[in-house]
Amino acid sequence: MLKKIFLVFLLYIICAFESIRLFSLLLPPIFIINFTKSKRLRNVAIVVFIILWNGVFHYESLRQFFLSPLLKVSLSKTKFLFPPAGWIMFFTISDNFGYIQVYGVKDGRPQPLDPHDIIRTRTILFDNIHRNILSQVTNPSVRSSFCQYLRYRFPLFDDFLITSIYYSSITKRPYNRVEQLQYQCAEFK
Repeated sequence: MLKKIFLVFLLYIICAFESIRLFSLLLPPIFIINFTKSKRLRNVAIVVFIILWNGVFHYESLRQFFLSPLLKVSLSKTKFLFPPAGWIMFFTISDNFGYIQVYGVKDGRPQPLDPHDIIRTRTILFDNIHRNILSQVTNPSVRSSFCQYLRYRFPLFDDFLITSIYYSSITKRPYNRVEQLQYQCAEFK
């Protein structure tokens, strides 16, 4: 009798309160996982929790673009879960793009330097150059020391030019490239 009352109460909470629907649905398996001594019951609760969580995850992933148009109904969004496009929605991805290019000047002719040759760092699972680590060299407080480093690292060049390259819209105008001189190392001798 107590189990039936608990189940009716749980169903009422799940249906009545949209803001706690997700958590009230997942609470019983969580309590069983944490407070039961029976290994079999604990394993069943873990499986139920995983099935419910996957159901909620896939519902939210498919709701806006597939389920709503298929059923021709606006389905409700699960609160406190990530947006319909998934984890990528947590990042701000803009249409513009920019990076820093360093040129070594020899006999008056600039030559682009590979960022991997400029900054020799060992990477673990990611590339610092692709994460735009060179963008820090435009900071006025590090310009002088960066020029000293370039002179030490590339003694064959007479001077160095640090430019910024900017694309205002990658998708609409992919070839609209603006390159602007940030500074020249001859200024910091």
